[in-house]
Amino acid sequence: MFSDCSSLIFVTIGNSVTSVENYVFENCSSLTSITIPNSVTSIGDTAFEGCSALESVTINSDAIVSEAYSPKYNISNIFGLQVSNYIIGDDVTAIGEYAFHSCTRLTSITLGNNITNIGGEAFYSCSGLTSITIPNSVTSIGEYAFLLCSNLTSVTCEAIVPPTLADTHSFTNATAIYVPAESVDAYKAATNWSYYSSIIQPIP
Repeated sequence: MFSDCSSLIFVTIGNSVTSVENYVFENCSSLTSITIPNSVTSIGDTAFEGCSALESVTINSDAIVSEAYSPKYNISNIFGLQVSNYIIGDDVTAIGEYAFHSCTRLTSITLGNNITNIGGEAFYSCSGLTSITIPNSVTSIGEYAFLLCSNLTSVTCEAIVPPTLADTHSFTNATAIYVPAESVDAYKAATNWSYYSSIIQPIP
């Protein structure tokens, strides 16, 4: 429908749309940003392939982010590796397994305030990510969720009660993990969080 529309720079997807079909925005080389509404439950093959200027994606669809994806079909493949900024809306309740796996160009992500779970390997090998804020709503972080995020040095976890952390490998490059002041001791004592006790400190 819109494939090869090289002059298309902006698009609004209506709230009645439930699927983005195969190839629909393929090679829209001037498209810089897009918002996926909550109504969308599926995105077709190569829907955004060749959108070389696409740098910002706002996702309000719980289905797109919450479902477990294989490494061959995750957000990096849906929107392309060139996207550097994602905004996850408050309609999203979970980040699925592998969701952002190997999004090497990802430098910034905003997580919505209703996310309760970050799945295993969700941000695995996101080497461009330098900091992350985990909202207060998160109660669990899956295995290797941030493994090989080689430049992730700053982690802010806003949860008063330490989320369940599945391993001790996700934040190995962090130089500071910021948590609520009243929860510092709880994080330092919590399973797997205790591995990082020397760098856990109050949120500035």
